[in-house]
Amino acid sequence: MKPDIIKQVNEGQYYWTITDLKNVLASVNGWWGANGLETTWKELVEYLNKGTIQVQIEDCPIYPIPDREVDFEEWVQFDTYATRRGNHQLVHIRWCGYRWILEKTGEKPRVLTSGANGYVESFKMAIKAGESSAFEVMDWLRQGNKIAIIPYPVDSKLYVYIFSAKEEFIKEQEAKIFDVLDKVRNHMKKAEQEYLEKQNFAPKE
Repeated sequence: MKPDIIKQVNEGQYYWTITDLKNVLASVNGWWGANGLETTWKELVEYLNKGTIQVQIEDCPIYPIPDREVDFEEWVQFDTYATRRGNHQLVHIRWCGYRWILEKTGEKPRVLTSGANGYVESFKMAIKAGESSAFEVMDWLRQGNKIAIIPYPVDSKLYVYIFSAKEEFIKEQEAKIFDVLDKVRNHMKKAEQEYLEKQNFAPKE
């Protein structure tokens, strides 16, 4: 990514498009770009351009995969965190993500088996390597977390995209959830009343 674009993004001056976002999060295998809900891509772009969701881009060093014979303890960390599944490149990116967040926070990330690769409690930050979706990003953010994503390399370089949200976004998402729950409750209440009426069990006035 060009330095001037990184500068614009980090200063909140970059105008995002759905294509831009897909190129960052889903550019290699393309599954999320093709199959992720278009509405969630559009929604995330709107929040980014409005400033209620922010993203910071950092360089991610490409750390060597540890040699079991040289440093067994580090190799165990690598094997535990990075090698669950995926191709060699994805495994390597996971390891780079592990080392990056360890050096940034001073805390070993808790290993996750779904949604992300690791999570640092004290920073409320999840980290994921490879392809992601707009839904995943917003799902972490609406819970009050940050999420750091390391996509597949561009021009042999790795970048970390750290997404965070303002309180305004979290409150708006909570209101949407409550609205959906309220509609579900009303629908269930109406369905129950209709059922009772059909069975002639409805209370008489």
